[in-house]
Amino acid sequence: MNLRIQERLNEKFKHGERRLIFWYDDNADYAEEIDSLQLDHAKLHKLSKDNIFFTKYLLEYEDKENSYLIYAPFPKPVDKDNHLADMFYYSEPFYTDRVSELCIDLHIPEKYKKQLSQYPKFWRSIERIEKFAALGIENYNQEIIEVGLLAVLAGVKVPRFEEVLKTLIISGEYGENKYITAFDKMGLLPSFWQLCQKYYGYNEEKPTLEKLVVTLLMTYTAHHFRGDLPKPWQPFLSYKKNDSAVFISNLMNNMLYQERYDRIAHEIAFKIKVEEFLNNVPVENYFECDTFETFDINIIKHLASLLVSNAAPLSEEYQEVIKNRSSKKHFAAKYVFYYQAIAKADKLLAEIEKFTKAHAKDADEMIKLYTAAWAKIDRYYRNFYIAFDQIGSNEILYELRKLVENTYTNRYLMKLSILWADKLETISSFGELTGQKQFDFYRRIVAPAVKKECTAVIISDGFRYECGMELDERLKEKANASSELQYMISLLPSYTRLGMAGLLPHNSLTFTAGYDVLVDGEPCVSL
Repeated sequence: MNLRIQERLNEKFKHGERRLIFWYDDNADYAEEIDSLQLDHAKLHKLSKDNIFFTKYLLEYEDKENSYLIYAPFPKPVDKDNHLADMFYYSEPFYTDRVSELCIDLHIPEKYKKQLSQYPKFWRSIERIEKFAALGIENYNQEIIEVGLLAVLAGVKVPRFEEVLKTLIISGEYGENKYITAFDKMGLLPSFWQLCQKYYGYNEEKPTLEKLVVTLLMTYTAHHFRGDLPKPWQPFLSYKKNDSAVFISNLMNNMLYQERYDRIAHEIAFKIKVEEFLNNVPVENYFECDTFETFDINIIKHLASLLVSNAAPLSEEYQEVIKNRSSKKHFAAKYVFYYQAIAKADKLLAEIEKFTKAHAKDADEMIKLYTAAWAKIDRYYRNFYIAFDQIGSNEILYELRKLVENTYTNRYLMKLSILWADKLETISSFGELTGQKQFDFYRRIVAPAVKKECTAVIISDGFRYECGMELDERLKEKANASSELQYMISLLPSYTRLGMAGLLPHNSLTFTAGYDVLVDGEPCVSL
C-alpha cells in the first residue's frame, strides 16, 4: 500500500474519538493491496454489494467502540440506492486516486495525468506499477508513457518500442497472441498499432501480428533485392524501408533470437509461397537476400549446376557471392559447408585447367611445377571432400561430386601419372634428379641442426606434399613460430619401412633375401 495514503489515514484516526471513514475507490485501483494497509487506531472493513446490511448492523449495533475504514472498490451509489447514505453523511469521506499518487511518486508531470487516467486497469496492479517504475524513465512524454506501459505488459525491461515488438514477434503466437490480448485488455492495443505505423510503416484497417511480420520480412527482402519484387509480394512493402530493414537485421543477427527467427521465417515462407515465386525470378536478383533459407538453397543449386554444366571455373562475380554468403549472411553457418564444397570444386577446376595447359620439358621441371602449383589440385580435392562429408543431406551436390571425382581422376591423376612415367623414361636413375634425396635427410638436415640446438624429428607416414603446404601456412600464422617447406625425392621402391630406414644416419641401405631392410648391414625390423 502507498505509504502516503497510509499516513494520511492514520493521521485521521489518531484522535481519541470513534471515527468512521468511507473510501469509495471508483476504479478499484487499490483493491489488490488494501489488505496490506496498516491502520494504527482503526479496523478495516471491506464493503461489497452483498454485505451492505451486515455493514450497517456491524457499525451501528455490534461494534460501537472501534473506528473503521470502510473500503468500497466501486463508485458511491446515488442516495436513493444507497442503504448506507445516512451513515455516509455523518461519517467522513476519503478521496484519493491512483493516478494522482503515481504522478507524485514517479515525478510524472501533472499534464500527463489525463493520459494515465485512460488506463485504470493497468494501475490496479501494484506489480505492474513497480515494473513501470523500474523502467527508469527520466524524461516523460506521451509516447514514452505508452511505450512504457506496453513494455511492462510484454515483459520488457527497457522503454523501447523496438524491444516490445521483438518480444511479440519472437513469441511466434499469431492467432491468439498473449501480448496482443494483454494490450487489448488494458486499452493499449490502438497505441501499439499506431506505433507500428509510425516506426515501421505498417497500417491496415484490420491489422494482425502475422501481417505485420510479413510486411517487415518482405520490406527487408526488398531492401536487398535486385530489381522489383514479384508482384504478389509488393502489397506487403512498407514505406519505412530502412527502418524495417534495420529492425529485421537486428532481430535475425541477435544470438538470442536466431533460432526462433529461423522458425518464423520458415513458417512465413511457406505461407506466402516464397519457393514457388522464386521459380520465375533470376537467381542473380537475390544474391544479397538472406531473409529466407530458400534463397541459399536456390543459390547453392544454381552455382553447383553452373559448375556441372560448364565443367569450368565460375566467374569472379560468383566467387564473390560464395565468399559473401558463406561468411556474412544469416544462414551462413547452416550452409557454410555447401559453399565451401562449391568453392573448392571451383578452385580444383581452375587449377586443372592450368595443369592441362602446362608443359614440362623433363622430370625436374615436373617436380618444380608440382610443388609450385599442381599440388594445389590435390589440396582442393581433399578440401572438397572435407566439406562434402560435413553435409548431412548432400543430394544437392551429388552431381558436383561426380564431376569433381571424374575430373580429378581422368583429367589430372591419369595424365599426371602418364606424364611422370614418360619423363622418368629419359633418365637412367633417380640420382640424376637435381632435388635433394631422402637418403641424405640425416646428413643434410638433421646433423647440422643437432649441432646448433635440440632437434625433434616428427615422421608422418603418407603425409602428402599438399598437406605439408597447409601445415607450413598454419605455422607461419603463429606469432611464435617460423616455417620453411622443402621437398625431397623419395627412395624406390616407395614404401614405409624403406623410407623410414632412409631417414636414419647411414652409409648404405641393403635388402636381405627376405626383403628386410639393413642399415649399414644391421637389421632395422623394429621400424
